[in-house]
Amino acid sequence: MLDEGKTTAIKATSKVAGGSLWKRLIATIIDFGIAFFIGLLLYQVAVHPLWFDYLGGYQDNMVLNGVKIDSGLYAGYAEDPLQYVDNDDIDQAMRSFYLAWDDFDFTESSFYEDHPEGFNYDRDVLQMDSENAIILAYTVENGHYTYIYRTNLEAGAIDSFWSASYAEAINNLEDMPTYFNAQKPVRNFVFIGGAVSYFLSGLIFHLFIPLFIDDGRTIGKMAMGLAVTDITGYRISHKQMVIRYLVTDIFETIGSILYLLPLFISVAVMTLSKRQRPIHDWVASTMVVDWNNSQIFASQEEEAKYDLACKTHEPIDIYPSGGQSEAENRRKKEAFIRDE
Repeated sequence: MLDEGKTTAIKATSKVAGGSLWKRLIATIIDFGIAFFIGLLLYQVAVHPLWFDYLGGYQDNMVLNGVKIDSGLYAGYAEDPLQYVDNDDIDQAMRSFYLAWDDFDFTESSFYEDHPEGFNYDRDVLQMDSENAIILAYTVENGHYTYIYRTNLEAGAIDSFWSASYAEAINNLEDMPTYFNAQKPVRNFVFIGGAVSYFLSGLIFHLFIPLFIDDGRTIGKMAMGLAVTDITGYRISHKQMVIRYLVTDIFETIGSILYLLPLFISVAVMTLSKRQRPIHDWVASTMVVDWNNSQIFASQEEEAKYDLACKTHEPIDIYPSGGQSEAENRRKKEAFIRDE
């Protein structure tokens, strides 16, 4: 009989040992990592191309690209901001955005302080009225701006100023309602497509594999010598495996990506519960046990028959799973060989 003081999740049958918390955490990381990377591959080769080619993704991207180009901060079809060759091009792009783009709406944004005189490019973007202004003045000839910079600037200060101003312009563009509305279907698909990809990957590694391997063992649990039983320590049913998977992957994992709250709830439940069982174990009435140091039976009746046969040395066709059962089978085989 196992020492219950050294286990973390014992019950009904004394032949199962609770799985330690650190082993369960490592197993979870392994399982999540496998499902994540396979899901990412699935997203790239199947889910995203399906959306882009057949479910309106191309049109959504073209609408977003059109907003980028119209803003003046981009040119041509590009996923990233242009790499401008000199500061004059950066200035021209920002003037097009702030002063000429029809959808630029200062009243809808909060990236500049409200000023009684309204938005002013020289003051708000070029920062010409600040104490540490880089630009002191400029002249305009045939639409070309020539800037007079403050003297004694550090090397690279001018380029850094224009790069930072351009990056801020990109951020301001993304705050605009026009950009936000155009980006929304693309952004939504990233979450939805990612969730679908992870769900399909988890279906394989978190459900199908445990359904075909004894005791609900995933790859991570096999690596860490763990298994899953019902709350009484007997073999988990297929129904419990399905419930456990749905709660783990949909509520705790995918739900946490969107809102984080399910993860905090599950961690809190696991921390406060006596047997350190997260939500998916509570809902499915299961617990994680140390497979290497357990004997797992299908039911209490099967366990009783097995114990009786062992005491009376009668043959029996009951073969419990678990590391203890394998060790006992090895001992019986070695004893049989010696007797021969």
